[in-house]
Amino acid sequence: MGHVDFRDMWPMDFEEFLWATGVTEEHTNYLRECINNRKRIEPIICDRMNEEFRKYILVGGFPEAVETYVETGSYHKVLGKLKDISKVIGQDAEKYSSSTDRKKIKKCIESVPQQLSTNRGKFIYSAIEKNPNASRRTYENALNWLEESGLIRYCYNLTQTVSPLIMRVRQGSFKVYLTDTGILSSMLKEDVAEKFMKRDSHSDYGILMENAIACALMKNDHPLYFYEKANSTLEIDFILSIHGEIMGVEVKSGRDKRSKSLKEAYLEQHMFKHAVKLSEGNVFTDENGIQNLPLFAPCFMRMTYKEDSLPVRDDEELMAAFDAVLGKGDPERI
Repeated sequence: MGHVDFRDMWPMDFEEFLWATGVTEEHTNYLRECINNRKRIEPIICDRMNEEFRKYILVGGFPEAVETYVETGSYHKVLGKLKDISKVIGQDAEKYSSSTDRKKIKKCIESVPQQLSTNRGKFIYSAIEKNPNASRRTYENALNWLEESGLIRYCYNLTQTVSPLIMRVRQGSFKVYLTDTGILSSMLKEDVAEKFMKRDSHSDYGILMENAIACALMKNDHPLYFYEKANSTLEIDFILSIHGEIMGVEVKSGRDKRSKSLKEAYLEQHMFKHAVKLSEGNVFTDENGIQNLPLFAPCFMRMTYKEDSLPVRDDEELMAAFDAVLGKGDPERI
């Protein structure tokens, strides 16, 4: 038999998005070196990357959407491309799925934003078509088709944060994330771009950020798990196992940077060895031993803790290079 090498194709990740906008591999190596060695990023660069990450979340990683953004900077035009892509996805569902599953596939994917916004993000079958009698059997084939097509990924609830995590999955309890954040943004309100970029305190677009973190972890080969303590408000957004060491990750995308659940799980209940809080800040470790990283950090996190540092240029030269690439944008661009 001949040799077959299977490759999974995903939408462009954040690093590839940066390359498309003119940021070089040398620049992204600098970010990777800082994040993986817990080294403070030059503040101006960190702020710029947080801003670019929000743009990437809105645009997503489909090449045609990214190309439209690079050429026009218009989210309205990007949105048009995303709507076209969504139509193609619908046509594929009609072409490659059974007739009994087509409507269910459409309803399942349309329900994802609402599912992520309610019931602490867990997927509830009865919420798909507001059918109280709906069950796993009703929609299982439709969800499996979406996963096999690469359009969604499951994030499983854990009974314990103990390695191996795959053996601690709570049956029937999971979240569903879209594998492209641009498609998710296109399913929200028309004013999502402006409010998301301005961090509107009256709007809750945390599901966009949470979905983006899930995509970043997935594309860096991290299986998706979360932990929710029964009869409690304690919930950890993502649980990772890196060479057998458990890490709890909490996403703070809004103005409130407090992390009550992470502190309780890490300091009081000792549920994992490493605790990471993602927010629009820089790289540092706080007085509780919690590692604070920028929201875009999972895009560059390796599956290990100790790696040789990558060679990078002087910080001042890098700042000038970043400014040359990102400082030319039209102020009306998203």
